[in-house]
Amino acid sequence: HHLRSGWYPESDDATIVLSPAPEADLQELFGKTWSAVATIADEKTSRIPRGVRTPRVVVGRNGLGRLDTGCNSGRTTVTADATSISFGHPAVTRIRCQEPAATIEQRVLAVADGRSHYVIFDGAMLIVVKGDNGLVFQFR
Repeated sequence: HHLRSGWYPESDDATIVLSPAPEADLQELFGKTWSAVATIADEKTSRIPRGVRTPRVVVGRNGLGRLDTGCNSGRTTVTADATSISFGHPAVTRIRCQEPAATIEQRVLAVADGRSHYVIFDGAMLIVVKGDNGLVFQFR
């Protein structure tokens, strides 16, 4: 099971095939900055709109994370088992966000709170899906 069509930055649509287990070890995600390049909502994948700060999670090796929703920022915790990622309830600032940042923040917080339903990780890209929402992350 792979990301069949993959993620193409120049296209707004990507077909995502969910697999039961990630191909790469989720422990590799600790000590990295996860930058959200796209959101998934209503079964559609959309790039983060221009003018919206890139949502990020800076995850320490100890699982403590700094979260930036693209509008507000705060802290969370991150844990991983073989097939899922869990986020602690995020504590974030409460600045009122303008659109489209408000919608992006809503999608980020919907995923970055609790245990994911699906995770795809190939070593370079991570897709985390919780309920009807998902985030596509890249790493450095």
